[in-house]
Amino acid sequence: MLFFGNIVKNSDNYRELQDCALRIMPYISKSKIGIVDNYYTSVDGNYGYYSSSNMYNKVGYFNNEYYRFGVVFIYKNGTLSNVYNTCGLTLTESSNHKYVDHSLFEKSRTNESIIFRKYIEIDDYGWIKNSNNFITGDNIRDLNGRGVCQLKVKEENDNTLLGIKFEIPEEVIKFLSEDLGIRGLFFVR
Repeated sequence: MLFFGNIVKNSDNYRELQDCALRIMPYISKSKIGIVDNYYTSVDGNYGYYSSSNMYNKVGYFNNEYYRFGVVFIYKNGTLSNVYNTCGLTLTESSNHKYVDHSLFEKSRTNESIIFRKYIEIDDYGWIKNSNNFITGDNIRDLNGRGVCQLKVKEENDNTLLGIKFEIPEEVIKFLSEDLGIRGLFFVR
């Protein structure tokens, strides 16, 4: 005999969560991790990846490579959502992409008491269709809804580490917590 107890499974509100995930914008973050010499002595006091702090907190990415990023949402009851793709594009040091309009809702042109939800639209191939309405900046021609990012940074001959930081608009955070019952999130690659 098989008994089940306390089984909880949320059904994801796919369209809402995917739209919120697409509004999460990635950026390049650069940092130094340190250098060790042939005797494993720190040259600059940071010990590179021999330091457990660097090993766990400073995961690096390779230049001119493609990476796919997604987000998993944590519901208030502790269950996890499926993975949703973040916005993808080519990331450079001078990337100046940003959202023009964060608003998730817009008022009707004929009746201001009617409010519509604004969605980021994706075509059948994964490209964002209405990007001009939301995002401005360089390299937005390759804006995609699959979370695929290419890192293109000027090569440096030192111990510079390429990382990714994500920017989440305040309105999205508020909508996720108050309207969709999300208490947290984490990113996956």
